[in-house]
Amino acid sequence: MNINTTMEDTNTPSNDNSNENNSKISIQDIVYFQVKSGESGSQVASNLKNLGLIENPQDFLTKLKELNLENSVKANTYKLKTESSLDEIISTLTK
Repeated sequence: MNINTTMEDTNTPSNDNSNENNSKISIQDIVYFQVKSGESGSQVASNLKNLGLIENPQDFLTKLKELNLENSVKANTYKLKTESSLDEIISTLTK
């Protein structure tokens, strides 16, 4: 495995965001998210919001409806990346 590293120039002022776009390795947090049997879509959306996995519960519910997946969220414990897109979250919860 090759890992690229970047040397920081000690002669210039440090900027914490300066190497953000040059990063070759990213670490994503993982959250275990549980959908309980009988939970409504609104409850699931609210729980996703509370964990910071989605920004807007209504967007989640609207997307489920658009995809005709309102009744397809399955009770289970899911492993989700905190940086997952809305589509990725829905795909995981409806498998």
